[in-house]
Amino acid sequence: MSRFRPFPHDRPRRSWALVAGIAALVLAGCGGGGDGGLGAALDSIDDANPGSASGLGADDGAFGGGGGLELGPVTATADPGHAVVTVEDGPTIDLAAARDGGRFYCILDEDEIRFEVSGTEDRSMTLTAFDNGMGLNANLTVDSDEDPDRWIQYGGALEGTLGLDVESGEVSYEGPALRQDRYAMSDGDLDMPTVNVTVAINCGLEHSTAEFDGEEFSFAPFETDSSLSCLATDEGDIDVDLAYQIPERRRLNVDVRADSGGIIGHAIVESDGKKWRALISTTQGTDTGLSVDGGTLTYTGTFTQTSDSGGSETEVEGTVTVHCPT
Repeated sequence: MSRFRPFPHDRPRRSWALVAGIAALVLAGCGGGGDGGLGAALDSIDDANPGSASGLGADDGAFGGGGGLELGPVTATADPGHAVVTVEDGPTIDLAAARDGGRFYCILDEDEIRFEVSGTEDRSMTLTAFDNGMGLNANLTVDSDEDPDRWIQYGGALEGTLGLDVESGEVSYEGPALRQDRYAMSDGDLDMPTVNVTVAINCGLEHSTAEFDGEEFSFAPFETDSSLSCLATDEGDIDVDLAYQIPERRRLNVDVRADSGGIIGHAIVESDGKKWRALISTTQGTDTGLSVDGGTLTYTGTFTQTSDSGGSETEVEGTVTVHCPT
């Protein structure tokens, strides 16, 4: 089973579509997912199209029938760490994970799809899906900034085709959605026209890594417990502030940014009672091992190693690599 599981968080705004999605997940968690959930659905169509990236097929009737939504191969793609919603005759909404203080939350496996991203200017998106035993049910909510004087959302219960590739961490949707003017609705105008949308989600951002004296560590994207930024365009345009925390007592914290004096920041790795820490500073002359290439930030230099059990500090050479959405 492959699982992409970043951190949970609260959204500043809630809508009926999001509430429906949360309710659906509660029902699924209480046994409403039927026998095998999405896994059973995947098994039922696994041989329909073995040449697809996910092994899923588009065999009509192979899945569901409860909500007018079918499961099939991924038909729309986005760059790693991005969620893109394209509205027919409307805007294209592109939300990037971990960029400019954004957040990404993503669970994709055989039992459920639960995705949430928040970006700049209060824009956010959620997509949830589960099998209720009678068919596939999914809900979408996405904010649009197409009109600065309105609060426009697209979403609702989905009907169409939901694509899933667990191994690559991708989800797609093509079908109808409702256009909601939340401000107008609060004034009693409940007009919600139906529009066609295409959704592409890619949770498959490359893992961040650390290495010290041949000891290697890997940190899955978005396994973090706080808001974060991950922008690495070049040495003069860096804003990385992330903290990957995973169950096996391992943590990666990188906080690096460019300012008027050059580069300032640090890199910290913790694992099983050990800690490695490096100061990355232009004024201290320790930024020479920092490089940025196509959204990937790498620091190679001297780290101070300590232990929870005490003992003296030692200096070791190490490398930390962080991959940001581009």
